[in-house]
Amino acid sequence: MSYSLSRAEFIALIAMLHATVAFSIDSMLPALGAMAMDISPDAPNRVQLVITAFLLGMGGGTLFVGPLADAFGRKSVLIGGALLYIIASAVAATSTDLTAMIVARFVQGIGASGPRVVATAIVRDLYAGRGMARIMSFVMMVFTLVPAVAPLAGAGLTALGSWRLIFVAFIVFATISSAWLAFRQRETLPRDARRPLRWVLIWAACVEIARHRDVRLAILAQTFCYMMLFNTINLIQPVFDRVFARSAEFPWWFAGMALVSGAGALMNSRLVMRFGMLKLARLSFGAQVLLALALSVVCRSRCCFGFIWRGRRRCFSKPHLLWAISTLWRWSRLVILLASPLR
Repeated sequence: MSYSLSRAEFIALIAMLHATVAFSIDSMLPALGAMAMDISPDAPNRVQLVITAFLLGMGGGTLFVGPLADAFGRKSVLIGGALLYIIASAVAATSTDLTAMIVARFVQGIGASGPRVVATAIVRDLYAGRGMARIMSFVMMVFTLVPAVAPLAGAGLTALGSWRLIFVAFIVFATISSAWLAFRQRETLPRDARRPLRWVLIWAACVEIARHRDVRLAILAQTFCYMMLFNTINLIQPVFDRVFARSAEFPWWFAGMALVSGAGALMNSRLVMRFGMLKLARLSFGAQVLLALALSVVCRSRCCFGFIWRGRRRCFSKPHLLWAISTLWRWSRLVILLASPLR
């Protein structure tokens, strides 16, 4: 069994593990309408809970996956999470009512937290500082291709047969990524470096983290970033469907946003080594404020927003402005997420 991964293969593996969450969310968005007709015809808006339940499960699982990975090693915890994810996906694929679907998605989110958290821990085991930020930039660049493809894949599977095929795709995806890790990546946390799973030690580690001002600021910044991200994910498909009447075009709009995000990640991988994480984080937060103000102005305007260019009045519809602003927002968000240690 060979564990000699090249840097390119390592980046691809970590990107695939990170992509578990994005694939589990974004591929579901085009299928929400079909799911509502099948399992919640009387209250179609409640089908949005399949997204919320997954996010809650992932957030809750994140609190425990880290200590478990520190105690039992990276690979065993990640593979265990992948198995839980696969089982929950199988249950969701056969669910006939919304309650069972929500429970399955919650458990699926817990399982997805394994690859999400442990993949980052593996990178941190092998790299540090700006080197880690550079690796994560390349990972995020590959990772952002998944949101470009996932909605198209979800729409295609729904049109091909049923939205239930999406959960079959989840099973295949998790099986490939976990097998890849099991057979190609060595364990990065040796036994003598592991921490016993004791609440006293976990509490001491939390206190140690909380004492660092930079860490507190980074956690707060990323909390707000994820709040914006998940709120957008919950609302974006209904907005395109009911406000803009562009449900059929939604996967393509979403793909365009994701591709620009990939360009932002590539640029960040070059800039972070030259300017450092703190400066880029400050610039991106400033961009966040300006873009939020611009979006507020757009939302308060009427059906369009015009400006004078070469003597002619051009009018851009809200969907086009939403696309432009959202892509720039995602670009700046990538830099913020990579600014965890603000040094």
